[in-house]
Amino acid sequence: MAYQLIYTSYPMSLVNGRTGFSTVARTREMPEKLSSAVERCSVYDVSRGVVYSHRILSVGGKSWHILSRITDSGVDYTNRNNYLAHHLAISEDEISNLANPAEILMQWKGWRSSWAEPPKYLPEPEGLGDISASCSLPAENWRSEFGDCGAAAILNSGAVSIVAGVSDAEKLLKLFSESSLLEVNQADAWKFTFTTSFSNSDNPAHFLWKTYTENIGLQGAVVDLKRRLLPPIPVCRAAEYARSGVMNNREKFNLTVSAPPPSSRKFNVVDTSAGNNGNFAAKMIGGAVALSAILVAGIFGIYYAVNGGSDVPAQKKSEPLPVLQTSGSAPSENYAGYANLTFGELKSEIARLIEKCEFQKALDVWDASAHSRNNPNYRIGLLGSIGYKADNLMRYSENVFASQMASDSERSRAIENVFAARRALDVSGVPRLAERMKRWNELNKKIKK
Repeated sequence: MAYQLIYTSYPMSLVNGRTGFSTVARTREMPEKLSSAVERCSVYDVSRGVVYSHRILSVGGKSWHILSRITDSGVDYTNRNNYLAHHLAISEDEISNLANPAEILMQWKGWRSSWAEPPKYLPEPEGLGDISASCSLPAENWRSEFGDCGAAAILNSGAVSIVAGVSDAEKLLKLFSESSLLEVNQADAWKFTFTTSFSNSDNPAHFLWKTYTENIGLQGAVVDLKRRLLPPIPVCRAAEYARSGVMNNREKFNLTVSAPPPSSRKFNVVDTSAGNNGNFAAKMIGGAVALSAILVAGIFGIYYAVNGGSDVPAQKKSEPLPVLQTSGSAPSENYAGYANLTFGELKSEIARLIEKCEFQKALDVWDASAHSRNNPNYRIGLLGSIGYKADNLMRYSENVFASQMASDSERSRAIENVFAARRALDVSGVPRLAERMKRWNELNKKIKK
């Protein structure tokens, strides 16, 4: 069941005939407790513009997804700003076949921006199931704003603060939609709650992604749409998917692969002295040992035949194992220490190498690993992460060089960052190389001065 509720800031009669209330329309069957809870979400603290939000409320032991569109609606005779809040309340059992919340907020045709009618009852919202995603992957809206489709994965990592203007609301919805599309199961996109303008009257616990007009003391991950600044893009499968838009087979078919836990693995110990089964097993083991002995003897026989039966075995030059070469790689580097790492452990180690500015080594470790053959798209994301690290290094240097108050230690670090950024850009395959090299050359000129 889904319901509608429209709330206005100017006094109008309620449906039941009482005056002094602001609810002007709602679905007849909407429970009173739910109506009251949704009405409390009708705060509008901006002067102009549209505010969109998605929150989850628990009412009467049931979870409800509340999609809200709140907009200014002119001024009244006292010159006071008025606004209209239109809400949809959608039950948990209805979301599995719906597009993600951002898409419904963008596309649903029933949103009202003004109200000039008497109070009345509304039907259930229609057409929600007909909405399909207007955004898609690769995450081109994230690339357009921040230069890397993989940035869409930042929102999937947890609570994130966003800095943007109220007028950026629809742009934010497109970014929210692309990040939501990273969820393989469509219904999982509904776990992300958000607002395009967080109010001091809002409950912070209602939103995972909160948008502020300014970055004043924000903690944790901050996506700054005004200044085009990002926290580090995670090196993860979500970032790969955001860049490629291609699912692997496990995601495509919703497969899960797991080994039995160690405690459930059982080994059969055979008693060779017991019964026919034991005799048979003993014969098998004895036969295997005899066969091994014959093979060893044969190998030694061939060896001595080739070398003339000499007591001193002929020296044979050992051939180096083939290593996948990349630009700037060091063939003598030994990556044996990474050979037994799981995919997750290897990704963490690569992220650590990138953070230490060992960019080429990070790429070579990946190329030399067995995981590289099964996850070819990861390399694309890895190169994107190296490029993004170069951007961060150069951004710090630009800020220091532009500051008249920078200390000597800050200037030294800025110069080191420029050199480290160049090492990143020297890695073959880093995206947007021409653009980034142009930026690097400008910084290098400042160092020479």
